[in-house]
Amino acid sequence: MYQDIDVNLKNAVITNNDFNKIGDRVIRFDKVATDSYITIQGNVATNSGDENKEVMKTTSIADGVTTNISNNNRNDGEGLFTMRS
Repeated sequence: MYQDIDVNLKNAVITNNDFNKIGDRVIRFDKVATDSYITIQGNVATNSGDENKEVMKTTSIADGVTTNISNNNRNDGEGLFTMRS
C-alpha cells in the first residue's frame, strides 16, 4: 500500500559509483522530510538520464534538509548532475 508521506532519510549517502546506460534518472527520491541529510559525491554517469538528460530528481524537499552534492561527473558531457524537483 502506497502512503503519501514525507520520509526522513536520516543520513543517505551515495558515493563513488559508476552509472552507465541507465535509461532514466540514476538517483530518485520521492518526498524528503525535514532533518534528512543527503550526500551525493564522486559519482559518474555515462549515457544515462531521462529524455532531458537529467540524472537526479526528487518530488519535494522540505525545509531543513541538508544536501552535499559535489564532485559528480557526466562523463558524456551532456546534462547536469544536480538535484531537480
